[in-house]
Amino acid sequence: MNKKISFFFSIIFIAVIISHAFAENESRDNLYRNDEYQFRIKFPVGWKIKEGDGKRIVKKAVDTKNLSSLIISAAKLPGNIDIKDFSQKELDEFLRDSIEEIKSKYSDVKIIEQGIRYLDNKKAAYLKYSFSYKTLDKTINLVTVQYTTLYKGKYYSIGGGAPVPIFNAQEGIINKSIASFVFEVHHDVESLSKNELITYRDDTYKFFFQYPKTWTAVPSTHKGTRIKIVNEYGSGDADCGVNVQFDASLKNVTPKDVIATISNPQILQKAMRTAIPDATIVKSGRTYLSNQEAFYAITKFTFRSFDVEVPMKMIQMQTAKSGYVYTFSCRTSSERFDEMIPIFQLISAGFVIKP
Repeated sequence: MNKKISFFFSIIFIAVIISHAFAENESRDNLYRNDEYQFRIKFPVGWKIKEGDGKRIVKKAVDTKNLSSLIISAAKLPGNIDIKDFSQKELDEFLRDSIEEIKSKYSDVKIIEQGIRYLDNKKAAYLKYSFSYKTLDKTINLVTVQYTTLYKGKYYSIGGGAPVPIFNAQEGIINKSIASFVFEVHHDVESLSKNELITYRDDTYKFFFQYPKTWTAVPSTHKGTRIKIVNEYGSGDADCGVNVQFDASLKNVTPKDVIATISNPQILQKAMRTAIPDATIVKSGRTYLSNQEAFYAITKFTFRSFDVEVPMKMIQMQTAKSGYVYTFSCRTSSERFDEMIPIFQLISAGFVIKP
């Protein structure tokens, strides 16, 4: 019986890690992260990322073939100024100031569109304008879209432009990149602290799961995964999921039996490597899930898709009750794992098995 239990739980661990490893591939090509100003962005694929070469410019991406570029500027400000605290009058003034700043740089600026829009769900001054840029003996007529905001004592501006004849073709690429801009401040912690939660109830498998509203439920590729959530409103770089399996022969298996049969990390790692060759358990032991005894394992492995390779880390927690085997897991890139583990722990506390 113990061998059967051990084999059963090993299979579930493998299934969960496969479902994560080969889940929807979020392309990390041209992903840029800035730790000083706490943001990330996916620059257009194929564009060359370069260092900033002007005042406040921290990074830029260039499409040399089409003379197009996307530039990010940032600066620290005195105090803790934040656009969310602005009145409508102050927002209007901020927009006017943004226009005046552009006009001070270029003499023939024409404003095409203007208004208050959003950058990563934060209000921002939005401008679309044309102007002439002169370099050596050439004059290039350009169109640019630009978003400027103030967040937690910092100034951010992101703009992308292209020559007038091809701007319409490039605009979608530029806007997609701007839409990927994310402030890497943990909105999910704020959401949890404010009790802003979404509740998923599963009467079939007898559990419910509460998670921050800043995470979004997405489809899963594994039939045993009852719910999978992704941070940053579904466009982030971390996900968590709940996998449930049922076996009538395991109805009398207690959480303590689970720990006793799968607590050997060498055996579990060997089983995992039949599917993920470089899967390595770096830490394991006893823990609690839904206030009952559980086993956990932290595994590192490499996500591979075409020519993309991303080192990953995953934490899995497993327990059982009345024949149901529950596996709660979260993963992200290896470089972000230590930063995200407190968030994963908080989210796991929202998983509750019904009596």
